[in-house]
Amino acid sequence: MRTFKNVVCIELDFDIEIEPEHWSNMNIISKNLTDFNERFKTDFIVNYSVDDYFFTPLEDESNELLIWFLEGVPELLSFAYSPTMSSYEDLDLYLNNRRKELKYVFSKEMFENFQKRYIDYAPLGFLEKPDAIYIKSKLTDMILDHSLKYKF
Repeated sequence: MRTFKNVVCIELDFDIEIEPEHWSNMNIISKNLTDFNERFKTDFIVNYSVDDYFFTPLEDESNELLIWFLEGVPELLSFAYSPTMSSYEDLDLYLNNRRKELKYVFSKEMFENFQKRYIDYAPLGFLEKPDAIYIKSKLTDMILDHSLKYKF
């Protein structure tokens, strides 16, 4: 039986055969949630349902950090399965989504959390190394530029 760090799936507990896509989903989210947990010093665990392809909190459903992570899961998986994932169009779409998200950061605490989550970060589990380096560099520059413009 194969397991994924920070992801619980009932089918895995009972050795029920599942489609390769589910393995991939759990692998991608496990890697990204592990990184998230390390950055925020948390120990979030999520449940994965193969019936509806949905990740949900295993316990504390009201934790704002966990909700923030889970809100990004559909975009992350959509990016991972895009046939043009390595195109600059898709890479820049990901960066533009972070830029839009940054526009809604109105407090020092929110900005600190945004920095913690995205400085030196690129989605894990599916990008080629040059694409990950591109996103890390552009995303970090975007955040640093923002910090110079806005003093919270």
